[in-house]
Amino acid sequence: MFETFEIISDLLERLNEELTELEKNKLKIQLINDDYLQTKLKNIKDQLNRIKSVSSVELSICEYCISESAYWYNHPCGRPVYAPRHARHIKYNHHGWILEFGANSFLVSKAIYRCHYRISSLISNLENGNLLSLQYLINNLKYSITGSVANYKGDEYSSYSSVKGYWMIFGTQAINIKEFIEALLRELRLYSLCVYIENDYSDYLDENNHNNYY
Repeated sequence: MFETFEIISDLLERLNEELTELEKNKLKIQLINDDYLQTKLKNIKDQLNRIKSVSSVELSICEYCISESAYWYNHPCGRPVYAPRHARHIKYNHHGWILEFGANSFLVSKAIYRCHYRISSLISNLENGNLLSLQYLINNLKYSITGSVANYKGDEYSSYSSVKGYWMIFGTQAINIKEFIEALLRELRLYSLCVYIENDYSDYLDENNHNNYY
């Protein structure tokens, strides 16, 4: 009786694996034949090719990402207040484009380049049938942001410790990590692709949209 149960359990497991593989192949074919998605991927790759190194990150991208994510965190009104003019204070040094906050500096160029490197890898996975949701990207890119801070000597932290949720806090000022990433994804034409995937391929994403279906 027990042996029969083991055999049936084994067969069900193999059947499940075969069904998963069939679903994956079906999804790959669907992605290949999706003209809109393929056009978006080409546009995204063109944007990614603009960023070949830290020094190649353009000031305009840095300014846009900061203007969309900078806040006066401890504002007298009692809540964080949007501070887009922080983007005017970005300057260049051996780390690339940076934004100083007192003794610490947010290494904007390096944050963007590190995100670019990770995004390039995730795009390759997408072409192999592993879908991307917006939340999945944000979760994967968060540490590229928090790992791009230097102290007053110019030495980088392995990971910046003054982080509360999506807030990377510098005294009374802060960068909203989620909004920084979303701005970068818009700049790279990837944000709209994620929205498209979440709408048209929702059956292949897990219920929380945090990870891939597979």
